Amino acid sequence: MDWFCGSDRFNMFMSENAVTRDCPTRKNGFNNCCVAHDLCYSAQAGQINCDDKFCNCLAEAANGTRVCAAYEAKAFCLLVRQFGDGPYRASAPSILNINCTWSRCGFWFNTAKQLGCDCDGTETRGCGPLGIGRSYQCCPTCLINGNK
Repeated sequence: MDWFCGSDRFNMFMSENAVTRDCPTRKNGFNNCCVAHDLCYSAQAGQINCDDKFCNCLAEAANGTRVCAAYEAKAFCLLVRQFGDGPYRASAPSILNINCTWSRCGFWFNTAKQLGCDCDGTETRGCGPLGIGRSYQCCPTCLINGNK
């Protein structure tokens, strides 16, 4: 079974060992909470929302185990609340599948498309519902190929 709790190899190793040692019968439950948390971050469903769901999931997974509920569930919850900002922000590009040097490219391209602009280059003029001459940065190559 692959282990998904932790933001890097060291933390994954430490968290798996702690859960295996203190509550081996709850290992799958903890791992499922971590998978759901990762998916929530990738969906950019709100860091506080994702962390709240994660903490509730851990409490449920640890329910009935004194040591696991008191230590691992609380520690995992505290760690994501304290240090989850970086991983949450880092997960944003994965949902857009964009690997661009200009991070707002996807936003402007989608905005231009929603306004009815023809984005066949890097700039579109005179678009929008009234065609009032607004200029939007368009980057379709970026969105498709991951290039600028």
